[in-house]
Amino acid sequence: MNNFKKILKKLHDDPVLFVRTVLKAEPQKWQIEALNAVVKGNKVAIKSGHGVGKSTYLSWLCLWFLLTRIPAKIEATANTASQLQDVLANDVQKWAKALPRGFLDQLEFKQDRVSLKGSPDSFLSYRVSRRENPEALAGFHSQNTLAVVDEASGIDESIFETAQGTLSTPNAKIVLAGNPTRSSGFFYECFHTMRENWYTMTVSSRDGDYVSDEFIQ
Repeated sequence: MNNFKKILKKLHDDPVLFVRTVLKAEPQKWQIEALNAVVKGNKVAIKSGHGVGKSTYLSWLCLWFLLTRIPAKIEATANTASQLQDVLANDVQKWAKALPRGFLDQLEFKQDRVSLKGSPDSFLSYRVSRRENPEALAGFHSQNTLAVVDEASGIDESIFETAQGTLSTPNAKIVLAGNPTRSSGFFYECFHTMRENWYTMTVSSRDGDYVSDEFIQ
């Protein structure tokens, strides 16, 4: 148990080490920068091309945060149920299977959440963001909070407005990711009028290690 605590302490501020040693995966260059950005700052926005490994990055982030902090509350959202469940939640479950038994045994999986056993205040929750349901990112507070927004360009402004209270919590972190499909809105302004408050990244499909030249053409 003492060794396990030492391991968790070392992984707490090193998500790249978590991915490499716990998940046995080698992150791409842009994923290394994006993982470290969450440690250094609380607001990260990533616009990317297709096929670069965005959902994989977000799933690594969720597992790292949930397994290295107690309590830890993570709210993951996307603009559609298919993006949230079929892509992001599916990736979380896929990578969870790569966890060593000692880590995997700590998790309990349900359709709408992943919970840390023995810690009722530690979980990853999935909620679809819809205009008629602006509370998707609201109402969750913890000593350690993380909001993960996939396909952020398609999220309605009201979702982010409602989330301001939650994101004002000390040490609360938020990561926005998505294809830059709109030239307006909250996600767009993270790279423009609000850029001073965000760590921003632009990841071209050319930056993805597994995107074919045929696809790019």
